[in-house]
Amino acid sequence: MGFDEARYTALLLKAMGLKPLSPSADPRAWALRALFSPTFHRDCCLTLVADAEGPWTAIEWTVLHSGTRSAIMHELGFRGFAPPSSIESSLGVALHELADVERGPLARLMAVVQAVDPYSLPSDSAHRRDAGRDGMPVHCESQRGPLVHRFSTWSPTQKHDPQHHRYLTALLDAAGSALRDPQSQRSLADVRGYLR
Repeated sequence: MGFDEARYTALLLKAMGLKPLSPSADPRAWALRALFSPTFHRDCCLTLVADAEGPWTAIEWTVLHSGTRSAIMHELGFRGFAPPSSIESSLGVALHELADVERGPLARLMAVVQAVDPYSLPSDSAHRRDAGRDGMPVHCESQRGPLVHRFSTWSPTQKHDPQHHRYLTALLDAAGSALRDPQSQRSLADVRGYLR
């Protein structure tokens, strides 16, 4: 049985109460998202959305309970994972925080976005084929007006995947400056450990 990565990603987003980014008729509207699935830590998602009408930009950080991944894998047909009925107490969203991004961190992030252009990064990291099982797949979406671009990478490194690494580090830096919950900061630190 092959692994359906697109369905797995869709089920993770659904468990987080999120929908894939979609095109907007407003050319000023934009959003960035990274869905992190670290092997030894909980799945989490960072979404950054700008208000096309106003001056604010918000970061949303969502972390799933540890059992949710097993339930999703079971739903995908991988029977080595516990069935949802046996782990119901550890399903769904464990942590959710929404915060405004201040001008300084946002300006630093946008400088990286302009340099790296997540609206055209390749769909897979060249390093991925050597990544093995341990690491962190990252599924990214970037939306600007009517354009939506998706790409994925695996534990990007400065050496092998400099553009992916720089972009994701900038996203995490912006989140780190905005999020206040100590649990959010701990989960951000967990994810950072997979970017080398």
